[in-house]
Amino acid sequence: LAAAIRGRFPAAMIDEFQDTDPQQYRIFRRLYINQPDTALLLIGDPKQAIYAFRGADIFTYMKARHEVSAHYTLDTNWRSSPAMISSVNTLFQQLDNPFLFEQIPFMAVKAAAKNSGLRFTMKGKNQPAMSLWAQSGDGCGVSDYQQIMAMQCAQQIRDWLTTGQRGEALLWKGEVSRPVQSSDITI
Repeated sequence: LAAAIRGRFPAAMIDEFQDTDPQQYRIFRRLYINQPDTALLLIGDPKQAIYAFRGADIFTYMKARHEVSAHYTLDTNWRSSPAMISSVNTLFQQLDNPFLFEQIPFMAVKAAAKNSGLRFTMKGKNQPAMSLWAQSGDGCGVSDYQQIMAMQCAQQIRDWLTTGQRGEALLWKGEVSRPVQSSDITI
């Protein structure tokens, strides 16, 4: 069966590889690793390998990274604003190993020049690209923390959408703006 699959599909490209579980990787590995005249391309974001709820397994990702012969990184983010990219780079560069394992390095990226005019304003004021919320007080349990942060997030989204309906929360691309709407938001 493996030979038949390799014969029909000598090259395999697996996108979102960070969501691969150990059994899936064993299958791909058996089919393609160290097999002549084949290619296995694993495309994924190591920062997302921690999301077990999506089927990701961080140790599978690290094993695969170790077993492949070459690594390539996209050095430009083509979607986000320069301010957002700078915020993410700054946050994750605070530690040598922000993801706890040195096998998953953080690599800063550049912003695409075409996105230099992207910004978000509320009531005429530029908004920060990233906001961090901390629970006040001496701490709380995980469940309470999740509830508090979910409420904070919901309130923020409500405020953006309400302000957007009034034409006061705007997304800008250069000199052109439009009100924020629900399709602009993902959680």
